[in-house]
Amino acid sequence: MEREMMNSHTFRRLGLRGPSVKGSPLSGFTLVELLLVMAIIIAMTALMGPVISGILGGSQVSAGVETVQGALTTARQIAATKNRLVEFRLISMKDPANPLSSSAIRAVQILENRESGLTPIGKLRPLPSGIIIGTNTDLTSLAALVTNNGDMRLPNVGTGYTYGCFHFKQDGSTDLLTLVPGTNAIMTLYDEKMPGTPPKN
Repeated sequence: MEREMMNSHTFRRLGLRGPSVKGSPLSGFTLVELLLVMAIIIAMTALMGPVISGILGGSQVSAGVETVQGALTTARQIAATKNRLVEFRLISMKDPANPLSSSAIRAVQILENRESGLTPIGKLRPLPSGIIIGTNTDLTSLAALVTNNGDMRLPNVGTGYTYGCFHFKQDGSTDLLTLVPGTNAIMTLYDEKMPGTPPKN
């Protein structure tokens, strides 16, 4: 009995619940309390879901912008250092992971103009999944260039794509002024699952 009292006193002093004394039941959480806590967690998750998906979507768009900027920088540097014309392609295709998706600009590619013809520089550079370059000319003036049928086999796509292209000259300039006269060369990247249409640039 003395040992039981001591154990119970020790547990109380530590803020813990010890073994029951004289048949008193151990207390705990009731079913109502557990359900209430679960309801609060579910409500918080529902409220945070759009915020988290917006953050993740924004980081995907940023990754897409970095992909395009990196490809543009590489194409310009190669044109200047190798003193060759370099072709920059916007590839419009379906999402290889989703065959039911619509065609959109989902990748970019760099090709070097050698004596033997056009040769790809590196691999095809896909945008992150779900991120596209707008094909509406209000959003992407360069979309007007996407009129050529695929002429080289691409991984997971074959020749089932269309593309538009412009060229970096040896001095680092482009031929965009002649290809898209009277407009600024604009590309808009966005999440294709985004509701509505992005605003004009």
